[in-house]
Amino acid sequence: MNVTLYPANHTTSTTPPITTTPSPYSCGLDLRRGELPLILLITLVVNSMSVVVLWRMRGMSDSVDHLLISILNLNDLSTTVIFTTTWIAGWSTCGDILLVDGVCGFLGWLNSAMVVWSAFIILIMTSLRYLSMVKPFYYRRHVDTSTVIKSSIGTFIFCLVLFLFPLTGVPRPYALYTQNLICAVDFAPGGYNVWQRTFIGFVGTLGVTTVIFVTVCNLLIVKSLSSHNMVHTSSISTITTMGRANPNMTSQRSRRLSKRRIFQRVTLVVSFVYVMCYAPFVIRLVVDTIYDRDNQDGLHHSVTLILLFMAPLLNPFVYGLFNRYFRKTLIDMIRCRTKSSVETSSTYSNNGAVETLEAG
Repeated sequence: MNVTLYPANHTTSTTPPITTTPSPYSCGLDLRRGELPLILLITLVVNSMSVVVLWRMRGMSDSVDHLLISILNLNDLSTTVIFTTTWIAGWSTCGDILLVDGVCGFLGWLNSAMVVWSAFIILIMTSLRYLSMVKPFYYRRHVDTSTVIKSSIGTFIFCLVLFLFPLTGVPRPYALYTQNLICAVDFAPGGYNVWQRTFIGFVGTLGVTTVIFVTVCNLLIVKSLSSHNMVHTSSISTITTMGRANPNMTSQRSRRLSKRRIFQRVTLVVSFVYVMCYAPFVIRLVVDTIYDRDNQDGLHHSVTLILLFMAPLLNPFVYGLFNRYFRKTLIDMIRCRTKSSVETSSTYSNNGAVETLEAG
């Protein structure tokens, strides 16, 4: 990845103005020069379809889980729209519009805050799912859509405030990545000042802590579900052996057991996807901070950046892979049906949570 950078506010930087240096931009449309544009375009299409599907599913799912997954999906779509618009604007003007005072700084601030907010939404999902397992009565009494809204707004404000610091010029200002034509934080901790190193180190440490928390919570959820499965399997076996089994009751318990097994698989897969996409990037930030690296020219920088941007692309596939109702709704939408053909219960997955949905 070529990460030649220009500061967001080039008139106040020691870097010579763009008018006095050869242009680092190519006005030709060559997707081979950047890693992100193609990923962004695919992500834009996939998340746009996912938003429509989730809108059609409203009222047919658990309100808390549906709200969380809808917020995550809308944030992924909004972030992708901003990044894609930035790239198109930069390409169409050979980068000139992004060097206008304040433009790249504002876009970089908003983009960075929204990317990190996605991780916080997943953190909220995992926390609520774990709470529903360890304290189910408390969860039922105190957790509702207002809890989700307050938590989401609070974490979003935190992200916006956190990424105000580069706008002050204390750490390094937001930079324009010339190959991908996006505005974002300059994630190289070295070569500027101690505040830049502190800021990048803090972001990396915060990310690593989030990844560890999500991973541990999901493993505990799986362990808890495994224990429940063993208890229910033993109970059903005992009742059947003694000849007192009610066929309907046995069937219901078997379905619950099957759903819990699906829950285990979904939790593991979602946790793996999240860790796969976020962990390499935040670990890289911590390592770069420790060694005070002043560039992002290594191959591992390109790989971790690509993985970070893969998360919004993979999320809709996770929904569809583990949610039969999501798949049916998508098929009905493609076939221009006004109502879903699914009238039975299904399983719904959302980055650490899965619920039984009763349609109708």
